[in-house]
Amino acid sequence: MVKKIVFITLFTIVYTSQIFGLNFQVSELISIPGDNRNFDILQYGFPYSEATHICWVNQIDSVFTIYIKQIDNDSSENIVIYSDTIPNINPQIDYISQGIKILWQSKVNDHWQLLQRNYYSDSLGQVISITDSLSDNIDPSLSMYRVAYINNGKLMLKAFHPECEGYSVPIVIDSVNCSNPDIYCDDSHRNASIIYEKGEEGHKEIYKAEYSYNISRGYYTWEIVKISEEGENNLNPRFGASPEVISYQSFLENVWKVASFKYGISYISNNSSCNYNNPYFFWYAIPIKGISEFTLFFIAFDSDSIVNDQEIFIKPFFWGQENTVINISNSIGSDVKPFITVVLDSITIIWEHEENNKKDIWWAKDKFNPIRGAIDKNPDKLSNFILNKNFPNPFNPSTMIAFQVMESISEKAVIKIYNSIGELVRTIPENINGTGHYSVSWDGKSDDGNILPTGNYIYSINYGNISKTGKMTLIK
Repeated sequence: MVKKIVFITLFTIVYTSQIFGLNFQVSELISIPGDNRNFDILQYGFPYSEATHICWVNQIDSVFTIYIKQIDNDSSENIVIYSDTIPNINPQIDYISQGIKILWQSKVNDHWQLLQRNYYSDSLGQVISITDSLSDNIDPSLSMYRVAYINNGKLMLKAFHPECEGYSVPIVIDSVNCSNPDIYCDDSHRNASIIYEKGEEGHKEIYKAEYSYNISRGYYTWEIVKISEEGENNLNPRFGASPEVISYQSFLENVWKVASFKYGISYISNNSSCNYNNPYFFWYAIPIKGISEFTLFFIAFDSDSIVNDQEIFIKPFFWGQENTVINISNSIGSDVKPFITVVLDSITIIWEHEENNKKDIWWAKDKFNPIRGAIDKNPDKLSNFILNKNFPNPFNPSTMIAFQVMESISEKAVIKIYNSIGELVRTIPENINGTGHYSVSWDGKSDDGNILPTGNYIYSINYGNISKTGKMTLIK
């Protein structure tokens, strides 16, 4: 089932030929028998990745099964991680060295526990209990180095790395009325960020806990600040492409609005007659050079703007589209909880769809070439230059970035490496001596020789007037 999205008016539409979002193709992603819900996404590369995975819960009658699947490969199979007649919910997925870890909450008698299982080289490891005797509403959130969760209203943290605080025994980050945490995925043993709800039901605020070096105190510590600024109630906080990009929903003027916070600049949507729920902020982290420099970003959310129908929408924030809202799902039934990522060469929105009392997971994809005013449907048409994927990826301590020159048009290529918030950390020139295969090694260090932390890094290769990008992950 494939459908084209439609363009609807929730506000006054500012239409130009450059509008982003008109070419999303919608289809079913996960629709095996039973209910399919509660998904999480793990992506290794950006763009042109070969390893984007989804994990989710499938429930048939009283049987709960945790699955994973590689979604950029049409021939990949559904892999069973765990199956039982006791409730197993809220799966999370992230990296381990050369593999994947899957974590979820499992009901045991009258309490919950967190379980973990690793997937490496097409093999499953043993099921491990991370922590036990937990209350309801754990809401686990997983990163490379840690898992954040709730126990009796306390924001708890358990670390997986011996250099991290909370490795031996879970620690309490905040002790009163906490819920629904989201930990930023690209943490390290020296840096971590968690956003979460705090307060009584109906009167919650959004807080951020950040672990970093405190210069005045002379040691690493957790600092907690309130993020939400307006609204009687604030829910569902989520990180975007960096720990400084945050979105959540805020109840203001009798409707749920989208609130976002990006590098100190706050935004509140102007909807007045319908609710905007479960916002997710997408941001392409590298400034794109065209007629002028800009950064592509938009917010996806679900809304009840259509009577008896919950739909997925996006609201772009560039090219003069301040009043543009686009219906992405355009379906019969209920569509909620959007997530945005890049799968191969496409910006991809994934969400939960319910129709005829059955829950499935749907997605919408649109090919993306980061050039102002263009979403290129043929991004590899430049035959005189081919960028291969770096190997290994993830890597530690070094990786090779390979490319092929089909036609010599310049004597030099320049490789630029950016961190996850778009800061240039390394520039590597490479001499080109005619056509052929070339490779550049990166040792995980910045231009000044400092060892860089664990995280996602974007590399850009510029050759003549050609520029192509990829994403790699440094793990320590």
